[in-house]
Amino acid sequence: MDRDDMAGVDITSGSEMNTKVAQAAGEPGVGDEIGALRAVMARLLLEEDDLTKLVTGVSRLTAAIVQAARLQRLIEGPPADPLSEAINLAWVEFERQQAAPAREETVR
Repeated sequence: MDRDDMAGVDITSGSEMNTKVAQAAGEPGVGDEIGALRAVMARLLLEEDDLTKLVTGVSRLTAAIVQAARLQRLIEGPPADPLSEAINLAWVEFERQQAAPAREETVR
């Protein structure tokens, strides 16, 4: 995505933003927040030239997006079908295995 791709992005006025925030407050979920984080990620990737700041920003935004997605899954409740449940269990196991080497290095 480059600056030309962002040309069509609608910038909402303050009063429109207040209306949207008020509407969103009554709806469960964090879909809008995830969308906002993705927009910030796109802007960061387009505008940040300092590699250190870019890597730090991408890392922080990715962590925030993952946390928001987990929160969204909690809000939505358990999956309705067995395939989704199996995928979720596999994901939890994968994360557990990824965290294990990091804990072993900390102990050393």
